[in-house]
Amino acid sequence: MKKLLSIALLLIAAHTQAGPILEYTPSITTFNAADSFTVDVRITGLGSDIVAAYDLDFLYDSSILSATAVTFDPGSYLGDPNAFLSLQLSVLDIGLVDVLELSFLSDADLATLQAGLNGTVPLFSIAFTAQAAGDASALQGFRFDQFNDVKCARNVQCIPAIASVPEPSTPLLLAIAGIAGWSGRRFWRRT
Repeated sequence: MKKLLSIALLLIAAHTQAGPILEYTPSITTFNAADSFTVDVRITGLGSDIVAAYDLDFLYDSSILSATAVTFDPGSYLGDPNAFLSLQLSVLDIGLVDVLELSFLSDADLATLQAGLNGTVPLFSIAFTAQAAGDASALQGFRFDQFNDVKCARNVQCIPAIASVPEPSTPLLLAIAGIAGWSGRRFWRRT
C-alpha cells in the first residue's frame, strides 16, 4: 500500500508545474533617516516563456519611506521606448508606486530580446529615501486586483496565476483508480 501511495504522490508531483514569480530585492535591509536605497523588481521562473506587459502597484509605509524615482531596466527587454517599441509609465503616490510597461513587439521578437536571461527578466528599480529609521518590513510588496497583473506570451495573464481547476492527466486518473480498486479489494477480502 505504501509503495502504491508513493507512486501516486510522485505522479501528482510530476504533474504540477511551478509558474513565474515576481520578486523584489532592496539594496539594504535596515536604514536610518535620510538614507537612500533602491528596490529591484524582476520576474523569475519563466522558463522559455516571455514577459509582454505588466501593470504593478508596489506598496510601502509612507510614514517611514518616500519613493523618489522609478528607473526601468536599461536592457529594454520589452522593447525600446525611444523607438516607440514599448510604453513605460510610472506614478509615485503616497504609499504607492504604480508602474506600467507595455510592449508593442510580437512574441517572437520578445523571445529574441529576452533570450539568454535564463528565465529571469529584470523590470525596474524604485528609489526610496528614508524619513525615519526602519527595516525592509516598511516595503509592503505588490497589490494585485483586476487592474494589476503581468502578461506573458499570447497576452495571457501569468502573475498572479489564474485560479482554475486543471483537468487531471490520464496517468494520474489511472493511478488513483488503481489505488482505489486495490484498497477496495483488500477491504472486501477482510469481510
